[in-house]
Amino acid sequence: MATIKKHRLYIFIAAGLLLFAFIFYYFTERTSMTYGNDEPSITKVIQSLDGYDGKQIEILEITDFHDNRVAAFLADNKPGYIQFTRNSEGNYEWRTTENGGNPLFAKGYLD
Repeated sequence: MATIKKHRLYIFIAAGLLLFAFIFYYFTERTSMTYGNDEPSITKVIQSLDGYDGKQIEILEITDFHDNRVAAFLADNKPGYIQFTRNSEGNYEWRTTENGGNPLFAKGYLD
């Protein structure tokens, strides 16, 4: 009888540890995410993307419409834009980025 109680205790402790690990991972992962909620965070998101690290970023304009946010910027004086979508918590999550290296963007076809 004592071994059954001992096994139940071990299972309970293991389940508790797994639950704690899941909750810890879930909340630290979500709180460490950078959103496009303001100009400094938009700059931080851009600089975290491949090809933009170490570049001088200048935000030119931020435009909101419905649940979308688009920010025009210069990366080392090359034009680009980044798009965010508002999530259920009201934070703007990164969706896409285009820059002057795209021939359609450079020719002005994306008006």
